[in-house]
Amino acid sequence: MAWIGWDVEAVDWELDKGMDLTEPEVQQKYLKLASKAKVSLVATPCDTLSKIRNRPIPGHPNPPLPLRDADHIWGLPGLGDRDRKKAEDGNKLVEFSLQYAEKVDEAGNGVLLETPLNSWFHQFPRKKKLVARSNWVQLQYWACAYLGARRKGQSLFSNMEEILDLEVPECGHLHSEREWKPWYCKDLKKWVYPSADEAEYTAMLAFAMAIKSTQWAIKHGKVKLKVPPMIQPVPAGSRLGWAELDPASVRSKAMRPMARFLGLDAPKRSQCKWLPVQDFAPVVTTRIQWPEVWDEATMVYIGRGYRCFLIPLRARQA
Repeated sequence: MAWIGWDVEAVDWELDKGMDLTEPEVQQKYLKLASKAKVSLVATPCDTLSKIRNRPIPGHPNPPLPLRDADHIWGLPGLGDRDRKKAEDGNKLVEFSLQYAEKVDEAGNGVLLETPLNSWFHQFPRKKKLVARSNWVQLQYWACAYLGARRKGQSLFSNMEEILDLEVPECGHLHSEREWKPWYCKDLKKWVYPSADEAEYTAMLAFAMAIKSTQWAIKHGKVKLKVPPMIQPVPAGSRLGWAELDPASVRSKAMRPMARFLGLDAPKRSQCKWLPVQDFAPVVTTRIQWPEVWDEATMVYIGRGYRCFLIPLRARQA
């Protein structure tokens, strides 16, 4: 959003430990601000909600255990203290996300929520009630259509109908049958879970959601911004070998190239203070020395436009 021109406030425990949304006082702080945000994008942590926990991991001596099932979406009975705390914290985040979305919607502003297609999030009563509202839409897409490495089904639901353009109902990519298989890394001496690599949005998806959200905001008179052309998803092709790449290569490291592809300049620090330094617009002072007499044989013009159209030095000084 900041790359398009929005002033953005990010709420993430990874950025600031004081932003722990499982704490009631922190929740109340942001619920009070819900009506002021013209557009909100909400991504609820899915580590306790994903059904991937129900898959067995051959050879793993202590695999992650299921925390929920269809009859116990709030948490399985008999969980140990640690797993019960995880489930309870997940419940708090789900309920907060939905309550926040309700308040944004009731204020007439835009809100977009994202969660995996196979998430228990969809079974929470408050979520079902929210998407039943007449102004809400819901869709699915495949992350690999937005440069993700693996075939991962995702779901978006929002009161902004523009997001329907993001839908990719089918995956036509070639994928490795082992792309989701956890493995033990001897060097790190720990198990590696591919699902962790796919948790973060790709740069392509982030810009796509920002563009559609901005289109909605402009249509409803919320902002005046220039909207870049819409990114088209790639629903077919090959993703073989992509799982071996650095996940950041299509995420954080791809933000600046994707922005340049869309004709966008880097954001200013005042818009979003949490970005890496290399992503901010640099403060550049340019000095140009222009000769009194131009010599075609020994001089080369490097700059904007054409040299022949530039105003002569004496005319500019006058």
